[in-house]
Amino acid sequence: MSHWSAKLYERVDAGDPTVNEMFSPDVEVQYGNYPVRSGHEALYAGEIGRQRSVASSSHHEFLNIWDVDNNTAILDSIVTYHRVDGVNIDIPVITILHRRSDGLIDRLRISMDNRPLFDGFSS
Repeated sequence: MSHWSAKLYERVDAGDPTVNEMFSPDVEVQYGNYPVRSGHEALYAGEIGRQRSVASSSHHEFLNIWDVDNNTAILDSIVTYHRVDGVNIDIPVITILHRRSDGLIDRLRISMDNRPLFDGFSS
């Protein structure tokens, strides 16, 4: 993928701990219908943090990418989550990204039903 969002998802899928460097310090993160959270800590909190507790890694396969403008994109993907119990779960996801003029992502909106990730999971 040659889209500007490619580096983000390469780092996410690689489990790169420096991925937060791609986000502005005041990034707004909204996951589904949960309240908006702000800051780098929002990248690891709430439902995102809950997902990370059961999935050891992920792989994003992009089906469509729509550029709204040079700094806003809508991403249509299938994300394969590799759970810590060895089960792989594919979940359709729509993500909206916005980046500032300096290239840092300042808005992340994730729309998905993550229930299948937890179905049948026992820690």
